[in-house]
Amino acid sequence: MSEIALELQWGLTEDDDDRTRWVLELHAIVAKPGLDHSRYTSVRLESFPAEELDERREAMRAATVIAEQRALPLHAPPIADRGGHGGSRWIRAQAPGPSVPYDVTWRASYWTDAGQRVERDGVEHARAISGEAARSAIEAQLEERFRDRPLEVATTVCEATRRWSPTRVSDDTAYVDELRRIALDQPPSRVARALLVREPAANARSLMISFEDAFHIQLVGLTELARWHARELDDAALDAALTDSIARTRPDWDRPRRLRETYAASGSVAAFLRNERLDGANMIRLIIDLRDVFGTELRDAKELVDCCSDPRNDERLDQMIASRVH
Repeated sequence: MSEIALELQWGLTEDDDDRTRWVLELHAIVAKPGLDHSRYTSVRLESFPAEELDERREAMRAATVIAEQRALPLHAPPIADRGGHGGSRWIRAQAPGPSVPYDVTWRASYWTDAGQRVERDGVEHARAISGEAARSAIEAQLEERFRDRPLEVATTVCEATRRWSPTRVSDDTAYVDELRRIALDQPPSRVARALLVREPAANARSLMISFEDAFHIQLVGLTELARWHARELDDAALDAALTDSIARTRPDWDRPRRLRETYAASGSVAAFLRNERLDGANMIRLIIDLRDVFGTELRDAKELVDCCSDPRNDERLDQMIASRVH
C-alpha cells in the first residue's frame, strides 16, 4: 500500500463515567479501494485526547512529528474546532473514483411463520465507487431475496461490519401497553391468550414479535411461544419457561408506566431518572422512554439523562419536562 498523506480525524470515546469525549485519530491515507472511495482508504495509527485546546495542540504537535518522519503531508481540522464529522475529510473532498470490484461477505437470519430461525450466509461481488455503495447494493438484494421478517443482516466489506435490518413498522402499538398491564399480575400464558383473542389468526412469529415489543426479550429467547402455539407446550409449561425472563426485563418494560404515574402525581421526573441510573438502567433506554412517554426532543431527552445525576438540577429538568408536556 502506498501512503499518500497523514490525516487527523475526529472520533469519540467513552470514559468511565459513560460520558463521550472527543479524540483526534491519526490515520494514514493509502492508495487502495476503501469503504468511502474506490481509490483511497485510511488506516488508523494513533489516537489523542482532544476535548481541551491544549490537548488538540499536543495532538497536532505529535502528528506533525510523525508526518515529518514519514516525509508525508499532514491534513488536520482547525485547532479551534472541538469535534466534527468523523472519517476522512480528505477522502470526502476527492472526486468520485471509478467502479471497482468489491467482495461483500454477508450473514442473514430471519424467522418463519412457525417461529423457527433460519440462517444463511455467503459472499457477493459488486462493482461500485465505494465499499459503502457496494454494501448498499448487496443489502438491497438480500432484502428482496429474503422476504420473511424480521430479517437481520450483517455485511462486511473492507473489514468493516455493519448489522442492519429493515425497519419493522407497526400502525398499532397501543396494544403493547395492554400486554404490559396484563403481565403485571398475570402469567405469560394469559398474555399470549389475550393476543389470540385480539388476533385469532396470529401465527407463532407474530406472537413472538408482540412479546419482543412489549417485554424487550429477543426473539431467540421466545421460541417456547412457537411450541405453545403448535400445542407442544401447555400453559403451565409456557409460564415456567417465560415468567423469569419477563420478570427480569420488567424494570425496562414497566418504566413508561412508572414515568407516567410519577408525572401525574407531580413527582420529580429528574429524581426518578437519577434512581433508575443508580439501579443500572441503560442510558439509551432512558432516552427512548422519555421520548415515547413525553414526546421529548432527542436533544432534551439526552440533557435530562446526562444531568439528572445532580439533584441541584431537578427543578430545572422538571420544568423542562412540564414545558414540553403542556
